[in-house]
Amino acid sequence: MSKRLSEALKTLMTNTRLIVDLAYSALIYKAEEIIPEIFNLEDYIDSGFRELFERLLEEYKTGRISRDEAYAYMTFARSLEEIADSAYILAKNLLHGYKPHPIIKTIIEESETSLTVLYVPIGSKAVNKSIGEIIEKYGKGVEIIAVKTGEHWIYKPDDKFTIREGSFLIVKGSEESLDSFRQEIGAEEVLEEGED
Repeated sequence: MSKRLSEALKTLMTNTRLIVDLAYSALIYKAEEIIPEIFNLEDYIDSGFRELFERLLEEYKTGRISRDEAYAYMTFARSLEEIADSAYILAKNLLHGYKPHPIIKTIIEESETSLTVLYVPIGSKAVNKSIGEIIEKYGKGVEIIAVKTGEHWIYKPDDKFTIREGSFLIVKGSEESLDSFRQEIGAEEVLEEGED
């Protein structure tokens, strides 16, 4: 498999994971401001799927991958696209007033991985620190998947991204690691799950 094909597949996987996390955040925290970003990301994933399909055809035609390999990659990529489409449908339903079934809360409570939205106040240990510094010192087992600074969300922020006072973080991890991270950096949980 060529580096271009490998990168296209990796990008598709990363973006699919992100869109699911964002849809989950929009559902649990009623964060409707995230929904337009989910729509944009789904369009980007569709473009990535088409690009991957073209790369697969190119690799197959030039003999760099077999027919079976091309089929396997295509099946995997199609599955990722279907997952992204499901996140898009969920976001679209939320925008139109969909209320999740109460069983969703039970499923979320039993999940090993959780998401939370944290507010970074004045005096937080995260203020003016890079994500890399914060995660290394306080964030074992957590991942910051998005940061809102001012009016804008930044998705998949890199390790050099600096957290500012007043930022909101969407953080992913186990309940224990999220609680520890929140306490360590002196952040505030924005909402409890399912609050109106």
